Amino acid sequence: MIWSKDYLSRLLSLNLTQINCNQFNNVRVNSKYVEEGDIFITLQGTESDGHDFIDDAISRGARLVLYSKDIDKKFLNPAICIKSDNLKNKLIKLAKDKRSRSKAKFIAITGSAGKTTSKEILHHILSKNFKTFKSPKSFNYGVHIISALASIPDDIEYAIFEFGMNKKGEILKSTEIFQIDIIIINNVFPVHIEFFQSIEEIAEAKSEILQRLDSSKSISIINFDMYKEIFLKHIRKLKLQNIIIIGKDKYSQIELEKYHVISTVNELKVQLIYSVQNTRYSFVRSYIDKSLGENFRSVLGVILALNLDINESIKEFSNFTPQLGRGKILSILNNQGKNLYLYCDYFNSNPIAVQKSLMSLANMPQNDKIAIIGDMLELGKDSKKFHSDIVPFIKNAKIKKLILVGKEVKIIFEQVKDMQEFQTFIFPDVEALMPKLDKLLIPESITLIKASRKIGLEKILKNWNIKDVI
Repeated sequence: MIWSKDYLSRLLSLNLTQINCNQFNNVRVNSKYVEEGDIFITLQGTESDGHDFIDDAISRGARLVLYSKDIDKKFLNPAICIKSDNLKNKLIKLAKDKRSRSKAKFIAITGSAGKTTSKEILHHILSKNFKTFKSPKSFNYGVHIISALASIPDDIEYAIFEFGMNKKGEILKSTEIFQIDIIIINNVFPVHIEFFQSIEEIAEAKSEILQRLDSSKSISIINFDMYKEIFLKHIRKLKLQNIIIIGKDKYSQIELEKYHVISTVNELKVQLIYSVQNTRYSFVRSYIDKSLGENFRSVLGVILALNLDINESIKEFSNFTPQLGRGKILSILNNQGKNLYLYCDYFNSNPIAVQKSLMSLANMPQNDKIAIIGDMLELGKDSKKFHSDIVPFIKNAKIKKLILVGKEVKIIFEQVKDMQEFQTFIFPDVEALMPKLDKLLIPESITLIKASRKIGLEKILKNWNIKDVI
Protein backbone atom coordinates (compact mmCIF):
# COMPACT_ATOMS: atom_id res chain seq x y z
CA MET A 1 0.00 0.00 0.00
CA ILE A 2 1.38 3.39 -1.04
CA TRP A 3 -1.68 5.63 -0.55
CA SER A 4 -4.68 5.34 1.77
CA LYS A 5 -8.10 6.67 0.84
CA ASP A 6 -8.29 8.85 3.94
CA TYR A 7 -4.89 10.42 3.30
CA LEU A 8 -5.66 11.07 -0.38
CA SER A 9 -8.98 12.63 0.53
CA ARG A 10 -7.32 15.10 2.89
CA LEU A 11 -4.31 15.84 0.69
CA LEU A 12 -6.26 16.47 -2.52
CA SER A 13 -9.47 17.79 -0.92
CA LEU A 14 -11.53 15.05 -2.56
CA ASN A 15 -14.71 13.40 -1.36
CA LEU A 16 -13.89 9.72 -1.81
CA THR A 17 -16.70 8.24 0.27
CA GLN A 18 -18.16 6.41 -2.75
CA ILE A 19 -14.83 4.82 -3.68
CA ASN A 20 -14.83 1.17 -2.64
CA CYS A 21 -11.10 0.64 -2.22
CA ASN A 22 -9.36 1.95 0.91
CA GLN A 23 -5.76 1.40 -0.16
CA PHE A 24 -3.97 2.14 -3.42
CA ASN A 25 -0.63 1.38 -5.00
CA ASN A 26 1.15 3.21 -7.82
CA VAL A 27 0.09 6.41 -9.54
CA ARG A 28 -0.07 6.03 -13.32
CA VAL A 29 -0.77 8.39 -16.24
CA ASN A 30 -0.49 5.71 -18.94
CA SER A 31 -3.10 2.97 -18.77
CA LYS A 32 -0.84 0.27 -20.23
CA TYR A 33 1.32 0.42 -17.09
CA VAL A 34 -1.60 0.16 -14.67
CA GLU A 35 -1.64 -2.84 -12.33
CA GLU A 36 -4.02 -4.10 -9.66
CA GLY A 37 -4.77 -1.46 -7.03
CA ASP A 38 -3.26 1.51 -8.90
CA ILE A 39 -4.47 5.09 -9.27
CA PHE A 40 -5.01 6.30 -12.85
CA ILE A 41 -4.97 10.04 -13.56
CA THR A 42 -6.43 10.99 -16.96
CA LEU A 43 -4.21 13.73 -18.35
CA GLN A 44 -4.56 15.38 -21.75
CA GLY A 45 -1.38 14.81 -23.78
CA THR A 46 -0.20 16.18 -27.11
CA GLU A 47 -0.94 12.90 -28.90
CA SER A 48 -3.53 11.21 -26.70
CA ASP A 49 -6.11 11.87 -23.99
CA GLY A 50 -6.15 9.81 -20.82
CA HIS A 51 -9.95 9.94 -20.78
CA ASP A 52 -9.95 7.61 -23.79
CA PHE A 53 -8.24 4.93 -21.72
CA ILE A 54 -10.37 4.83 -18.57
CA ASP A 55 -11.89 1.47 -19.46
CA ASP A 56 -8.46 0.05 -20.25
CA ALA A 57 -7.07 1.27 -16.91
CA ILE A 58 -9.96 -0.27 -14.98
CA SER A 59 -9.63 -3.56 -16.85
CA ARG A 60 -5.98 -3.68 -15.80
CA GLY A 61 -6.83 -3.15 -12.14
CA ALA A 62 -7.13 0.59 -11.47
CA ARG A 63 -9.09 1.13 -8.26
CA LEU A 64 -9.21 4.92 -8.41
CA VAL A 65 -9.59 6.97 -11.59
CA LEU A 66 -9.42 10.77 -11.53
CA TYR A 67 -10.97 12.41 -14.58
CA SER A 68 -11.81 16.02 -15.47
CA LYS A 69 -14.00 16.01 -18.59
CA ASP A 70 -17.77 15.81 -18.73
CA ILE A 71 -18.53 12.12 -19.26
CA ASP A 72 -21.95 10.52 -18.97
CA LYS A 73 -21.79 8.89 -15.53
CA LYS A 74 -23.72 5.86 -16.75
CA PHE A 75 -20.51 4.85 -18.52
CA LEU A 76 -18.40 5.19 -15.36
CA ASN A 77 -18.21 3.12 -12.21
CA PRO A 78 -18.81 5.53 -9.28
CA ALA A 79 -17.02 3.13 -6.94
CA ILE A 80 -13.80 3.75 -8.91
CA CYS A 81 -14.12 7.01 -10.87
CA ILE A 82 -14.34 10.52 -9.48
CA LYS A 83 -14.38 13.83 -11.33
CA SER A 84 -11.97 16.58 -10.33
CA ASP A 85 -10.13 19.52 -11.86
CA ASN A 86 -6.48 20.57 -12.16
CA LEU A 87 -5.37 16.95 -12.42
CA LYS A 88 -1.77 17.73 -13.34
CA ASN A 89 -1.50 19.93 -10.27
CA LYS A 90 -2.91 17.10 -8.18
CA LEU A 91 -0.31 14.73 -9.61
CA ILE A 92 2.44 17.19 -8.70
CA LYS A 93 0.97 17.57 -5.22
CA LEU A 94 1.11 13.80 -4.72
CA ALA A 95 4.75 13.74 -5.83
CA LYS A 96 5.74 16.68 -3.64
CA ASP A 97 4.06 15.09 -0.66
CA LYS A 98 5.95 11.85 -1.21
CA ARG A 99 9.27 13.68 -1.49
CA SER A 100 8.66 15.79 1.61
CA ARG A 101 7.91 12.72 3.72
CA SER A 102 10.51 10.37 2.27
CA LYS A 103 13.65 9.66 4.29
CA ALA A 104 15.32 7.98 1.31
CA LYS A 105 18.50 9.15 -0.36
CA PHE A 106 17.61 10.24 -3.89
CA ILE A 107 19.95 9.27 -6.72
CA ALA A 108 19.54 10.82 -10.18
CA ILE A 109 21.16 9.50 -13.36
CA THR A 110 21.48 11.42 -16.60
CA GLY A 111 23.58 11.14 -19.74
CA SER A 112 23.12 10.49 -23.43
CA ALA A 113 23.25 6.71 -23.10
CA GLY A 114 23.21 4.04 -20.42
CA LYS A 115 20.80 5.74 -18.01
CA THR A 116 18.38 2.84 -17.71
CA THR A 117 21.09 0.19 -17.56
CA SER A 118 22.99 2.12 -14.87
CA LYS A 119 19.75 2.44 -12.92
CA GLU A 120 19.09 -1.29 -13.23
CA ILE A 121 22.62 -2.22 -12.11
CA LEU A 122 22.50 0.13 -9.13
CA HIS A 123 19.08 -1.14 -8.10
CA HIS A 124 20.29 -4.74 -8.47
CA ILE A 125 23.15 -4.04 -6.05
CA LEU A 126 21.45 -1.81 -3.47
CA SER A 127 18.28 -3.88 -3.24
CA LYS A 128 20.25 -6.84 -1.86
CA ASN A 129 20.64 -5.05 1.48
CA PHE A 130 18.35 -2.01 1.37
CA LYS A 131 14.77 -1.15 0.52
CA THR A 132 15.33 0.38 -2.88
CA PHE A 133 12.99 2.01 -5.41
CA LYS A 134 13.69 2.61 -9.09
CA SER A 135 11.65 4.60 -11.56
CA PRO A 136 9.89 2.08 -13.82
CA LYS A 137 10.65 1.33 -17.47
CA SER A 138 12.39 4.31 -19.08
CA PHE A 139 10.27 6.94 -17.30
CA ASN A 140 12.69 9.87 -17.37
CA TYR A 141 10.85 13.12 -18.04
CA GLY A 142 7.57 15.00 -17.70
CA VAL A 143 4.51 13.56 -16.03
CA HIS A 144 5.91 10.03 -16.20
CA ILE A 145 8.81 10.78 -13.86
CA ILE A 146 6.47 12.76 -11.60
CA SER A 147 4.08 9.81 -11.40
CA ALA A 148 7.05 7.60 -10.48
CA LEU A 149 7.93 9.93 -7.60
CA ALA A 150 4.30 9.81 -6.46
CA SER A 151 4.58 6.01 -6.29
CA ILE A 152 7.43 5.66 -3.79
CA PRO A 153 6.61 3.52 -0.73
CA ASP A 154 7.18 5.29 2.58
CA ASP A 155 9.84 2.89 3.88
CA ILE A 156 12.27 3.20 0.96
CA GLU A 157 15.93 3.83 1.83
CA TYR A 158 17.28 4.56 -1.66
CA ALA A 159 15.32 5.97 -4.62
CA ILE A 160 16.89 5.85 -8.09
CA PHE A 161 15.60 7.94 -10.99
CA GLU A 162 16.83 8.57 -14.51
CA PHE A 163 16.39 11.91 -16.25
CA GLY A 164 16.37 12.41 -20.00
CA MET A 165 15.86 15.47 -22.14
CA ASN A 166 15.59 16.58 -25.74
CA LYS A 167 15.70 20.33 -25.23
CA LYS A 168 17.38 22.94 -23.11
CA GLY A 169 15.77 23.49 -19.70
CA GLU A 170 13.99 20.12 -19.62
CA ILE A 171 16.21 18.50 -16.99
CA LEU A 172 16.07 21.61 -14.82
CA LYS A 173 12.27 21.49 -14.93
CA SER A 174 12.00 17.72 -14.42
CA THR A 175 14.23 17.70 -11.34
CA GLU A 176 12.60 20.67 -9.61
CA ILE A 177 10.76 18.73 -6.89
CA PHE A 178 13.22 15.86 -6.36
CA GLN A 179 15.79 17.26 -3.89
CA ILE A 180 18.62 15.09 -5.20
CA ASP A 181 21.33 13.73 -2.92
CA ILE A 182 23.58 12.07 -5.53
CA ILE A 183 23.72 12.75 -9.27
CA ILE A 184 25.44 10.84 -12.06
CA ILE A 185 26.35 12.34 -15.44
CA ASN A 186 27.34 9.26 -17.44
CA ASN A 187 28.32 10.70 -20.81
CA VAL A 188 27.48 13.16 -23.57
CA PHE A 189 26.86 11.89 -27.10
CA PRO A 190 25.11 13.39 -30.17
CA VAL A 191 21.69 12.14 -29.06
CA HIS A 192 18.64 14.34 -29.87
CA ILE A 193 21.14 16.70 -31.50
CA GLU A 194 18.40 17.66 -33.95
CA PHE A 195 17.07 19.88 -31.14
CA PHE A 196 20.45 21.47 -30.30
CA GLN A 197 23.01 23.60 -32.09
CA SER A 198 25.98 21.44 -31.04
CA ILE A 199 27.11 18.59 -28.79
CA GLU A 200 28.53 21.24 -26.45
CA GLU A 201 25.01 22.59 -26.04
CA ILE A 202 23.87 19.09 -25.04
CA ALA A 203 26.60 19.05 -22.37
CA GLU A 204 25.37 22.42 -21.11
CA ALA A 205 21.81 21.09 -20.93
CA LYS A 206 22.95 17.98 -19.02
CA SER A 207 24.80 20.25 -16.60
CA GLU A 208 21.51 21.85 -15.56
CA ILE A 209 20.98 18.97 -13.14
CA LEU A 210 23.88 20.29 -11.04
CA GLN A 211 21.74 23.30 -10.10
CA ARG A 212 19.50 21.01 -8.06
CA LEU A 213 22.28 20.03 -5.65
CA ASP A 214 23.10 21.21 -2.15
CA SER A 215 26.62 22.54 -2.70
CA SER A 216 27.99 21.16 0.58
CA LYS A 217 25.95 17.98 1.10
CA SER A 218 25.10 16.53 -2.32
CA ILE A 219 27.54 14.39 -4.31
CA SER A 220 28.21 14.58 -8.06
CA ILE A 221 29.62 11.67 -10.07
CA ILE A 222 30.75 12.98 -13.46
CA ASN A 223 32.50 11.48 -16.47
CA PHE A 224 35.34 13.89 -17.27
CA ASP A 225 36.24 12.12 -20.54
CA MET A 226 33.75 14.35 -22.32
CA TYR A 227 33.36 18.12 -22.09
CA LYS A 228 35.26 18.38 -18.83
CA GLU A 229 35.62 22.15 -19.10
CA ILE A 230 31.87 22.64 -19.38
CA PHE A 231 31.26 20.58 -16.26
CA LEU A 232 34.09 22.34 -14.39
CA LYS A 233 32.58 25.72 -15.25
CA HIS A 234 29.29 24.76 -13.60
CA ILE A 235 31.00 23.07 -10.64
CA ARG A 236 32.94 26.26 -9.90
CA LYS A 237 29.96 28.53 -10.44
CA LEU A 238 27.78 26.48 -8.08
CA LYS A 239 30.67 25.93 -5.62
CA LEU A 240 30.00 22.21 -5.49
CA GLN A 241 32.26 20.53 -2.96
CA ASN A 242 31.73 16.80 -3.35
CA ILE A 243 32.79 15.52 -6.77
CA ILE A 244 33.71 11.97 -7.79
CA ILE A 245 35.42 11.94 -11.18
CA ILE A 246 35.19 8.92 -13.47
CA GLY A 247 37.08 8.35 -16.69
CA LYS A 248 40.65 8.68 -17.94
CA ASP A 249 41.25 12.15 -16.49
CA LYS A 250 44.40 12.39 -14.37
CA TYR A 251 42.28 13.31 -11.34
CA SER A 252 39.85 10.45 -11.92
CA GLN A 253 38.94 8.35 -8.89
CA ILE A 254 37.29 5.54 -10.87
CA GLU A 255 38.24 4.09 -14.22
CA LEU A 256 37.83 0.91 -16.26
CA GLU A 257 41.50 0.05 -16.78
CA LYS A 258 41.05 -3.14 -18.73
CA TYR A 259 38.31 -4.77 -20.77
CA HIS A 260 39.38 -8.11 -22.21
CA VAL A 261 37.16 -10.62 -24.00
CA ILE A 262 37.88 -14.26 -23.14
CA SER A 263 36.58 -16.61 -25.81
CA THR A 264 36.38 -20.38 -25.42
CA VAL A 265 34.64 -23.09 -27.43
CA ASN A 266 31.61 -23.16 -25.15
CA GLU A 267 31.28 -19.66 -23.71
CA LEU A 268 32.22 -16.02 -23.91
CA LYS A 269 33.47 -14.13 -20.85
CA VAL A 270 35.08 -10.80 -20.14
CA GLN A 271 37.79 -9.71 -17.73
CA LEU A 272 37.26 -6.30 -16.15
CA ILE A 273 39.80 -4.35 -14.11
CA TYR A 274 38.65 -1.19 -12.35
CA SER A 275 40.73 1.34 -10.47
CA VAL A 276 38.86 2.85 -7.50
CA GLN A 277 40.88 5.46 -5.61
CA ASN A 278 44.11 3.75 -6.71
CA THR A 279 42.96 0.29 -5.63
CA ARG A 280 42.58 -2.23 -8.47
CA TYR A 281 39.68 -4.66 -8.65
CA SER A 282 39.92 -7.48 -11.20
CA PHE A 283 37.24 -10.06 -11.96
CA VAL A 284 35.85 -12.25 -14.73
CA ARG A 285 32.16 -12.49 -15.54
CA SER A 286 29.85 -13.62 -18.34
CA TYR A 287 30.13 -11.46 -21.44
CA ILE A 288 28.93 -7.86 -21.44
CA ASP A 289 29.83 -5.22 -23.98
CA LYS A 290 32.30 -2.49 -23.10
CA SER A 291 29.61 0.18 -22.81
CA LEU A 292 27.99 -1.70 -19.95
CA GLY A 293 31.39 -2.08 -18.32
CA GLU A 294 31.83 1.68 -18.58
CA ASN A 295 28.39 2.27 -17.08
CA PHE A 296 29.47 0.34 -14.00
CA ARG A 297 32.04 3.07 -13.24
CA SER A 298 29.31 5.50 -12.20
CA VAL A 299 27.63 2.78 -10.14
CA LEU A 300 30.94 2.27 -8.34
CA GLY A 301 30.91 6.02 -7.76
CA VAL A 302 27.64 5.70 -5.87
CA ILE A 303 28.98 2.75 -3.87
CA LEU A 304 32.02 4.87 -2.98
CA ALA A 305 29.84 7.86 -2.07
CA LEU A 306 27.68 5.72 0.21
CA ASN A 307 30.75 4.08 1.79
CA LEU A 308 29.49 0.60 0.90
CA ASP A 309 31.51 -2.55 0.24
CA ILE A 310 33.05 -2.41 -3.25
CA ASN A 311 33.94 -6.11 -3.34
CA GLU A 312 30.37 -7.07 -2.47
CA SER A 313 29.08 -4.70 -5.16
CA ILE A 314 31.37 -6.27 -7.76
CA LYS A 315 30.09 -9.69 -6.75
CA GLU A 316 26.51 -8.56 -7.35
CA PHE A 317 27.46 -6.88 -10.64
CA SER A 318 28.93 -10.19 -11.80
CA ASN A 319 25.44 -11.68 -11.43
CA PHE A 320 23.71 -8.84 -13.28
CA THR A 321 22.10 -9.71 -16.62
CA PRO A 322 21.39 -6.90 -19.12
CA GLN A 323 17.81 -6.36 -20.20
CA LEU A 324 16.66 -7.69 -23.53
CA GLY A 325 17.25 -4.90 -26.04
CA ARG A 326 20.06 -3.34 -24.01
CA GLY A 327 23.01 -5.58 -24.85
CA LYS A 328 21.74 -9.04 -23.92
CA ILE A 329 22.83 -11.98 -26.08
CA LEU A 330 20.18 -14.61 -26.81
CA SER A 331 20.60 -18.13 -28.14
CA ILE A 332 17.54 -19.27 -30.09
CA LEU A 333 16.46 -21.79 -32.70
CA ASN A 334 15.36 -20.50 -36.09
CA ASN A 335 12.37 -21.86 -37.99
CA GLN A 336 14.48 -24.77 -39.26
CA GLY A 337 15.68 -25.68 -35.77
CA LYS A 338 19.16 -24.22 -36.30
CA ASN A 339 20.96 -22.29 -33.56
CA LEU A 340 21.23 -18.49 -33.82
CA TYR A 341 22.80 -15.95 -31.49
CA LEU A 342 21.18 -12.52 -31.30
CA TYR A 343 23.09 -9.56 -29.86
CA CYS A 344 20.04 -7.53 -28.86
CA ASP A 345 20.94 -3.86 -28.56
CA TYR A 346 17.98 -2.35 -30.35
CA PHE A 347 16.42 -0.18 -27.64
CA ASN A 348 18.16 3.01 -28.72
CA SER A 349 20.96 4.20 -30.94
CA ASN A 350 23.44 7.00 -31.53
CA PRO A 351 26.70 7.23 -33.48
CA ILE A 352 28.99 6.39 -30.54
CA ALA A 353 26.75 3.53 -29.37
CA VAL A 354 26.68 1.98 -32.86
CA GLN A 355 30.45 2.22 -33.13
CA LYS A 356 30.89 0.49 -29.76
CA SER A 357 28.37 -2.22 -30.63
CA LEU A 358 30.18 -2.96 -33.89
CA MET A 359 33.50 -3.18 -32.05
CA SER A 360 31.90 -5.61 -29.60
CA LEU A 361 30.55 -7.66 -32.51
CA ALA A 362 34.06 -7.92 -33.95
CA ASN A 363 35.20 -9.52 -30.66
CA MET A 364 32.56 -12.25 -30.76
CA PRO A 365 33.91 -15.80 -31.27
CA GLN A 366 31.42 -16.86 -33.93
CA ASN A 367 32.91 -17.20 -37.41
CA ASP A 368 29.79 -15.83 -39.08
CA LYS A 369 28.77 -12.35 -37.99
CA ILE A 370 25.83 -10.30 -39.23
CA ALA A 371 24.92 -6.69 -38.47
CA ILE A 372 21.36 -5.41 -38.74
CA ILE A 373 21.68 -1.63 -38.56
CA GLY A 374 18.68 0.69 -38.66
CA ASP A 375 18.38 4.45 -38.82
CA MET A 376 19.80 6.63 -36.07
CA LEU A 377 17.13 9.29 -35.60
CA GLU A 378 17.07 12.89 -34.35
CA LEU A 379 20.55 13.67 -35.69
CA GLY A 380 19.43 16.81 -37.51
CA LYS A 381 21.26 18.36 -40.43
CA ASP A 382 24.37 16.22 -39.88
CA SER A 383 22.52 12.91 -40.07
CA LYS A 384 24.27 11.83 -43.29
CA LYS A 385 27.67 12.58 -41.79
CA PHE A 386 26.93 10.67 -38.58
CA HIS A 387 25.73 7.66 -40.57
CA SER A 388 28.78 7.83 -42.83
CA ASP A 389 31.04 7.93 -39.78
CA ILE A 390 30.08 4.38 -38.80
CA VAL A 391 31.16 2.91 -42.15
CA PRO A 392 34.78 2.28 -41.01
CA PHE A 393 33.44 0.40 -37.98
CA ILE A 394 31.22 -1.72 -40.22
CA LYS A 395 34.24 -2.57 -42.37
CA ASN A 396 36.20 -3.65 -39.29
CA ALA A 397 33.40 -5.70 -37.71
CA LYS A 398 34.39 -8.93 -39.53
CA ILE A 399 30.83 -9.43 -40.77
CA LYS A 400 29.53 -11.72 -43.50
CA LYS A 401 26.31 -9.76 -44.05
CA LEU A 402 25.13 -6.20 -43.47
CA ILE A 403 21.37 -5.67 -43.32
CA LEU A 404 20.28 -2.02 -43.36
CA VAL A 405 16.79 -0.85 -42.37
CA GLY A 406 15.37 2.62 -42.98
CA LYS A 407 15.94 5.77 -44.99
CA GLU A 408 18.92 7.41 -43.29
CA VAL A 409 21.07 4.29 -43.77
CA LYS A 410 20.93 4.66 -47.57
CA ILE A 411 24.17 6.64 -47.44
CA ILE A 412 25.84 3.65 -45.77
CA PHE A 413 24.49 1.35 -48.48
CA GLU A 414 25.95 3.52 -51.23
CA GLN A 415 29.40 3.37 -49.63
CA VAL A 416 29.56 -0.38 -48.99
CA LYS A 417 27.29 -2.03 -51.59
CA ASP A 418 30.19 -3.07 -53.84
CA MET A 419 32.41 -4.46 -51.09
CA GLN A 420 33.52 -8.06 -51.57
CA GLU A 421 34.14 -8.78 -47.87
CA PHE A 422 30.45 -8.95 -47.02
CA GLN A 423 27.02 -8.91 -48.65
CA THR A 424 24.82 -5.86 -48.15
CA PHE A 425 21.02 -5.71 -48.15
CA ILE A 426 18.74 -2.74 -47.56
CA PHE A 427 15.05 -2.58 -46.62
CA PRO A 428 12.83 0.50 -46.26
CA ASP A 429 11.42 -0.69 -42.92
CA VAL A 430 11.33 -3.69 -40.60
CA GLU A 431 8.06 -4.92 -42.14
CA ALA A 432 9.83 -5.33 -45.49
CA LEU A 433 12.69 -7.18 -43.80
CA MET A 434 10.64 -9.72 -41.85
CA PRO A 435 9.60 -12.06 -44.74
CA LYS A 436 13.26 -12.30 -45.84
CA LEU A 437 14.87 -12.52 -42.42
CA ASP A 438 14.98 -16.26 -41.84
CA LYS A 439 16.84 -16.88 -45.10
CA LEU A 440 19.28 -14.04 -44.48
CA LEU A 441 20.48 -15.28 -41.10
CA ILE A 442 23.20 -17.92 -41.01
CA PRO A 443 23.01 -20.95 -38.66
CA GLU A 444 25.44 -20.63 -35.70
CA SER A 445 26.00 -16.96 -36.56
CA ILE A 446 25.75 -13.99 -34.20
CA THR A 447 23.64 -11.05 -35.33
CA LEU A 448 23.85 -7.52 -33.94
CA ILE A 449 20.45 -5.78 -33.88
CA LYS A 450 20.91 -2.01 -33.50
CA ALA A 451 18.73 1.01 -34.38
CA SER A 452 16.78 3.87 -32.88
CA ARG A 453 13.72 2.73 -30.96
CA LYS A 454 11.21 4.04 -33.50
CA ILE A 455 12.60 1.76 -36.22
CA GLY A 456 11.02 -1.15 -34.35
CA LEU A 457 13.71 -3.81 -34.64
CA GLU A 458 12.26 -5.55 -31.58
CA LYS A 459 9.82 -7.10 -34.08
CA ILE A 460 12.68 -9.36 -35.13
CA LEU A 461 12.52 -11.04 -31.72
CA LYS A 462 8.75 -11.19 -31.74
CA ASN A 463 9.12 -13.20 -34.94
CA TRP A 464 10.37 -16.07 -32.74
CA ASN A 465 7.80 -15.45 -29.98
CA ILE A 466 10.49 -14.37 -27.53
CA LYS A 467 9.07 -13.11 -24.22
CA ASP A 468 10.07 -9.93 -22.35
CA VAL A 469 10.72 -8.00 -25.56
CA ILE A 470 11.00 -4.27 -24.75
